[in-house]
Amino acid sequence: MSALEFLGPAVVTTLCLGWSRPGWIALGVGFALVGLLVPPAARLAERQATLVSARVADQRP
Repeated sequence: MSALEFLGPAVVTTLCLGWSRPGWIALGVGFALVGLLVPPAARLAERQATLVSARVADQRP
C-alpha cells in the first residue's frame, strides 16, 4: 500500500470534517487545479508516446 493510499482518506476527512466549509472549498479548489493540469499532461504524454514510437520504428531493420 502506498503512502498516498494511506494519507488520501485522512486528508479528505480532515478537510471536510475538521475544517468544515473552508475545507470543502479547499478540496474543491484542489480538484479544480488538478483538473486544469490534465489537458497539458495528456498532450505531453501523447508527444512522448509519439517520440518513443518513432524511435522504435527507426530501430527496426
